Amino acid sequence: MHYRELGRTGISVSEIGYGAWGIGGTGWIGAQDDESKRALNRAIDLGLTFIDTAWEYGDGHSERVIGEVLRGRDEQVYVATKVPPKNRMWPARHDSHADEAFPGGYIREYTEESLRNLGVETLDIQQFHVWSSTWLEQGDWLDEVRRLKQDGKIRFFGVSINDHEPASAVPLVRSGAVDTVDVPRRGLAAPVLSRRPQAGSGRAGPGHRRRPGRADRAAAGDRAALRAEPPGGVHRDPRDAQRA
Repeated sequence: MHYRELGRTGISVSEIGYGAWGIGGTGWIGAQDDESKRALNRAIDLGLTFIDTAWEYGDGHSERVIGEVLRGRDEQVYVATKVPPKNRMWPARHDSHADEAFPGGYIREYTEESLRNLGVETLDIQQFHVWSSTWLEQGDWLDEVRRLKQDGKIRFFGVSINDHEPASAVPLVRSGAVDTVDVPRRGLAAPVLSRRPQAGSGRAGPGHRRRPGRADRAAAGDRAALRAEPPGGVHRDPRDAQRA
C-alpha cells in the first residue's frame, strides 16, 4: 500500500480508499452487514487507512457499520463523511441559495448525527454532499464550519462536486475555505487537474446495481479525495440507483 498527504489536511492516507455507499443498504442492493464488515476489516488488514461515507448512504447506516468495525481495530483509519443537502437536490442548482441546502444549524444537526453514528467525538473530515459555486459568498455555512472546527466536532472540511461541472470548485479552492475536494479520477478534462501528485480514495464498497451510463463513476477504485490543489471534480447523486 502506498500513502500520500490528503489535500491540505497534513494527514497521510492510503492511496486506495474504501467507498462506503454500497454498504448503506439503500440505493444499491445485495450488501449484507456481515459481508460489509468482513470487507472493511480485510481492507484495513491490507493497509487501507481511508474510508469515504455519507449520512445519505442508508440514512446513517453506512456510518454505523463503519463505526462498529473501527471500534474493534487499533489502526488509525480516517473517515470522511458528508452532510446531505437540506433541499435534497442532486446535483446542486445554481439558482438555489446556500441556505436552502446548507444552513448553519442544519450542518451542525447532521454533524452531530454522524458523530453518534460513527461513535466518535470528532469527525476527521466533514463534507457537503453537493456544491454550487454561487454559494461561496452566501449564507452562514462557512461561519458554522469554522465553529464546528473550534468546538472540536470536525477536524477538516471539504465538498463533493457536481458531476457535470468539474471546474465549479475552482473559486472555493482558491478561497482557502476547504481542506479537501471529493472527485473521481475518470472523466476529468486535463486542464482541471494539476500535475501534482493526487491522494485517492477508491470506491470499493459492495454494491450490485447502478444506473446505466454511470459505470465509470460507480466502478470500484475510481473515486478520489484529491488534494485541494487540483480545483475540480465530480460526484454522483446517491439517489440515482433508486431512480433506475
